[in-house]
Amino acid sequence: MTSDYAKKLITKALATVSNLDVGNAHERLVIAAQGDDSALASTVREMLPLLYFGLLALDKQLSIAATKKRRGRPSKDPLSDMDSFRAFQCWHAVKRFGRPDWTNREALDLATLIENLVGIPAKEAAFSKHVTRETLEESLSRGKSKLGFSDQWACATCDEILAMP
Repeated sequence: MTSDYAKKLITKALATVSNLDVGNAHERLVIAAQGDDSALASTVREMLPLLYFGLLALDKQLSIAATKKRRGRPSKDPLSDMDSFRAFQCWHAVKRFGRPDWTNREALDLATLIENLVGIPAKEAAFSKHVTRETLEESLSRGKSKLGFSDQWACATCDEILAMP
Protein backbone atom coordinates (compact mmCIF):
# COMPACT_ATOMS: atom_id res chain seq x y z
CA MET A 1 0.00 0.00 0.00
CA THR A 2 1.49 3.33 -1.05
CA SER A 3 1.45 6.28 1.27
CA ASP A 4 -0.68 8.33 -1.17
CA TYR A 5 -3.30 5.59 -1.29
CA ALA A 6 -3.29 5.32 2.51
CA LYS A 7 -3.69 9.09 2.85
CA LYS A 8 -6.68 9.02 0.50
CA LEU A 9 -8.31 6.21 2.51
CA ILE A 10 -7.78 8.02 5.80
CA THR A 11 -9.02 11.32 4.37
CA LYS A 12 -12.13 9.61 2.99
CA ALA A 13 -12.87 7.86 6.29
CA LEU A 14 -12.36 10.98 8.36
CA ALA A 15 -14.44 13.13 5.98
CA THR A 16 -17.57 11.67 7.59
CA VAL A 17 -16.58 13.12 10.96
CA SER A 18 -18.11 16.59 11.09
CA ASN A 19 -16.07 17.89 14.01
CA LEU A 20 -12.55 16.44 13.88
CA ASP A 21 -11.46 17.95 17.18
CA VAL A 22 -10.07 14.96 19.08
CA GLY A 23 -10.24 16.73 22.43
CA ASN A 24 -13.91 17.48 21.82
CA ALA A 25 -14.73 13.85 20.91
CA HIS A 26 -15.03 12.68 24.52
CA GLU A 27 -17.29 15.60 25.40
CA ARG A 28 -19.53 14.91 22.41
CA LEU A 29 -19.88 11.24 23.39
CA VAL A 30 -20.76 12.17 26.98
CA ILE A 31 -23.40 14.65 25.84
CA ALA A 32 -24.82 12.11 23.36
CA ALA A 33 -24.91 9.40 26.06
CA GLN A 34 -27.11 11.65 28.19
CA GLY A 35 -29.59 12.06 25.34
CA ASP A 36 -31.72 9.42 23.64
CA ASP A 37 -30.37 6.27 22.01
CA SER A 38 -30.66 7.56 18.45
CA ALA A 39 -28.47 10.59 19.20
CA LEU A 40 -25.85 8.36 20.81
CA ALA A 41 -25.93 5.91 17.93
CA SER A 42 -25.50 8.63 15.31
CA THR A 43 -22.65 10.27 17.24
CA VAL A 44 -20.85 6.95 17.71
CA ARG A 45 -21.38 6.06 14.03
CA GLU A 46 -20.02 9.45 13.05
CA MET A 47 -16.92 9.10 15.24
CA LEU A 48 -16.24 5.45 14.43
CA PRO A 49 -13.49 6.16 11.87
CA LEU A 50 -11.71 8.37 14.37
CA LEU A 51 -11.94 5.64 17.00
CA TYR A 52 -10.76 3.01 14.53
CA PHE A 53 -7.65 4.96 13.54
CA GLY A 54 -6.94 5.76 17.18
CA LEU A 55 -7.06 2.06 18.05
CA LEU A 56 -4.79 1.26 15.08
CA ALA A 57 -2.26 3.80 16.31
CA LEU A 58 -2.46 2.43 19.85
CA ASP A 59 -2.01 -1.13 18.58
CA LYS A 60 1.04 -0.09 16.58
CA GLN A 61 2.58 1.63 19.60
CA LEU A 62 1.94 -1.42 21.78
CA SER A 63 3.45 -3.79 19.22
CA ILE A 64 6.53 -1.59 18.90
CA ALA A 65 6.92 -1.51 22.68
CA ALA A 66 6.45 -5.28 22.92
CA THR A 67 9.12 -6.03 20.33
CA LYS A 68 11.77 -3.85 21.94
CA LYS A 69 14.28 -6.04 23.68
CA ARG A 70 15.86 -4.84 26.85
CA ARG A 71 19.56 -5.14 27.19
CA GLY A 72 21.10 -7.16 29.96
CA ARG A 73 19.83 -9.85 32.20
CA PRO A 74 16.06 -9.98 32.76
CA SER A 75 14.94 -8.58 36.08
CA LYS A 76 13.43 -10.93 38.64
CA ASP A 77 10.73 -10.27 41.15
CA PRO A 78 12.47 -9.73 44.52
CA LEU A 79 9.77 -11.77 46.28
CA SER A 80 10.30 -14.86 44.14
CA ASP A 81 13.87 -15.76 45.04
CA MET A 82 15.11 -18.25 47.64
CA ASP A 83 16.40 -15.53 49.99
CA SER A 84 12.94 -14.00 50.33
CA PHE A 85 11.34 -17.42 50.64
CA ARG A 86 13.66 -18.38 53.50
CA ALA A 87 13.03 -15.05 55.22
CA PHE A 88 9.27 -15.54 54.91
CA GLN A 89 9.52 -19.09 56.28
CA CYS A 90 11.56 -17.90 59.27
CA TRP A 91 9.21 -14.97 59.85
CA HIS A 92 6.22 -17.30 59.85
CA ALA A 93 7.93 -19.73 62.24
CA VAL A 94 8.90 -16.93 64.64
CA LYS A 95 5.40 -15.41 64.51
CA ARG A 96 3.77 -18.77 65.26
CA PHE A 97 6.17 -20.35 67.74
CA GLY A 98 8.88 -17.88 68.73
CA ARG A 99 9.49 -14.54 70.32
CA PRO A 100 10.11 -11.24 68.51
CA ASP A 101 13.59 -10.89 70.02
CA TRP A 102 14.95 -14.08 68.43
CA THR A 103 18.16 -13.94 66.43
CA ASN A 104 18.53 -15.14 62.85
CA ARG A 105 20.23 -18.33 64.09
CA GLU A 106 17.38 -19.16 66.45
CA ALA A 107 14.85 -18.52 63.68
CA LEU A 108 16.83 -20.74 61.28
CA ASP A 109 16.93 -23.53 63.87
CA LEU A 110 13.16 -23.30 64.36
CA ALA A 111 12.39 -23.20 60.62
CA THR A 112 14.73 -26.14 59.97
CA LEU A 113 13.09 -28.13 62.76
CA ILE A 114 9.62 -27.42 61.35
CA GLU A 115 10.74 -28.39 57.86
CA ASN A 116 12.20 -31.67 59.15
CA LEU A 117 9.07 -32.47 61.18
CA VAL A 118 6.84 -31.86 58.17
CA GLY A 119 9.02 -34.23 56.14
CA ILE A 120 9.90 -32.10 53.14
CA PRO A 121 12.37 -33.97 50.90
CA ALA A 122 15.93 -32.60 50.98
CA LYS A 123 15.75 -31.72 47.27
CA GLU A 124 12.80 -29.38 47.84
CA ALA A 125 13.70 -28.09 51.30
CA ALA A 126 14.57 -24.42 51.74
CA PHE A 127 16.74 -25.28 54.75
CA SER A 128 18.38 -28.36 53.29
CA LYS A 129 21.25 -30.16 55.01
CA HIS A 130 23.15 -29.77 51.74
CA VAL A 131 23.37 -26.00 52.26
CA THR A 132 25.93 -24.75 54.77
CA ARG A 133 24.87 -22.90 57.88
CA GLU A 134 26.73 -19.75 56.81
CA THR A 135 24.94 -19.76 53.45
CA LEU A 136 21.57 -20.04 55.18
CA GLU A 137 22.39 -17.16 57.53
CA GLU A 138 23.54 -14.95 54.65
CA SER A 139 20.47 -15.89 52.59
CA LEU A 140 18.17 -15.06 55.52
CA SER A 141 19.85 -11.67 55.99
CA ARG A 142 19.49 -10.85 52.27
CA GLY A 143 15.83 -11.91 52.32
CA LYS A 144 15.09 -9.84 55.41
CA SER A 145 16.62 -6.81 53.69
CA LYS A 146 14.59 -7.34 50.50
CA LEU A 147 11.32 -7.75 52.38
CA GLY A 148 11.95 -4.86 54.79
CA PHE A 149 12.06 -6.57 58.18
CA SER A 150 12.38 -4.59 61.41
CA ASP A 151 14.57 -5.62 64.33
CA GLN A 152 11.61 -7.35 66.00
CA TRP A 153 10.67 -9.56 63.01
CA ALA A 154 7.90 -7.18 61.90
CA CYS A 155 7.30 -7.12 58.15
CA ALA A 156 4.37 -5.52 56.34
CA THR A 157 5.13 -7.43 53.12
CA CYS A 158 4.93 -10.80 54.91
CA ASP A 159 1.69 -9.74 56.60
CA GLU A 160 0.23 -8.94 53.17
CA ILE A 161 1.41 -12.27 51.71
CA LEU A 162 -0.13 -14.20 54.60
CA ALA A 163 -3.39 -12.28 54.28
CA MET A 164 -3.80 -13.19 50.58
CA PRO A 165 -6.67 -15.57 49.83
